[in-house]
Amino acid sequence: MAAHDREYASSLLVTGKDKRALAVVADTRARVPGFELALPEHIARLVAQAARTGQSQLAVALAEGFEQRFPDSPEMPQVVLTAATLQSERLGQDEPARQRLQALLGRHPDHALAGEARTLLAALDRVRATAGGSRAG
Repeated sequence: MAAHDREYASSLLVTGKDKRALAVVADTRARVPGFELALPEHIARLVAQAARTGQSQLAVALAEGFEQRFPDSPEMPQVVLTAATLQSERLGQDEPARQRLQALLGRHPDHALAGEARTLLAALDRVRATAGGSRAG
């Protein structure tokens, strides 16, 4: 069943039906623990679709492990930045977001998205410093 859903979602993506593909993947993930698509470009599109439609938890879940599975993928920086942004701004997961951004900048310091990643990382550092200061007082 999972193999069929994987092929079906991929065929939907090939035909530009990203919204439907996201629904298929979300449904399959609910039924089949560990379900993942095989192609990084497909995962990247679904992460973006989930983010656009306000499905932050799903977007972050789809991006989970992307850096390890596809370290050389051209989509990796965008997927990581999207996931880290959602983790920080929508899910209150600042520390995992920081770790992702630091790893991204360590691997791709000159990437076109590095400036945006640095800006978000600096904001997270400011929040961390403020929170640390308020606890100390």
